[in-house]
Amino acid sequence: MERPQSPFPRRKANSQLNFINQLARTYFQDPDDIAMLNKLVHEENEFIVSVFDVYEADKDTENLVDSLFRILEKSKQMGLHLHSITASSFFNAQPWQ
Repeated sequence: MERPQSPFPRRKANSQLNFINQLARTYFQDPDDIAMLNKLVHEENEFIVSVFDVYEADKDTENLVDSLFRILEKSKQMGLHLHSITASSFFNAQPWQ
């Protein structure tokens, strides 16, 4: 069961996409990583939304980039880059025992 997501203002998503594309020129070399980040923003991934909320509060670009790399790495480890990504997919990959 997926957790319903709250509405995400389109303007905010567009500004995040623009910012990610600016960061990509400096920090991200792999076009697949950039495409994945764009996909995560479009799908309103809970982790991406949270990372940008923290960034808006502290304006720490280094922390933002580090967090984005961690989200990408976790996604790749779980094979989610091949599938639709939702906030709950991080948690549903290994059921609780």
